Amino acid sequence: MQIRTFRGTAAAIALLLASAAHAQYRCADAQNWIDRRGCAAAQKGPDELRRFVWQMSRIRIDVAFDDYVDEKTLLAWEAQASGRRAAQAPGPAASAAAVVPQPAARP
Repeated sequence: MQIRTFRGTAAAIALLLASAAHAQYRCADAQNWIDRRGCAAAQKGPDELRRFVWQMSRIRIDVAFDDYVDEKTLLAWEAQASGRRAAQAPGPAASAAAVVPQPAARP
């Protein structure tokens, strides 16, 4: 799961940097329902935004991933990913209990 999250974040950063020259950040003034939904998806994370862009492309609405991502969004995604990694990591007590053998019960 950590590799998948890293790849998604790395892909988002690469996409943002590659297309920054022609990207129009739409969340600064989201005036229509498409942009409001795109901004809401971006707040949830890169996977949700990717799903939104894919859904819009299926109904022939032309939006791009990088239209809804700015530096602040990238930092928020990285913080979310760090929080998930910290929550998934076992604590020191749990890992120590798993390593220490338990004495056998006496009959």
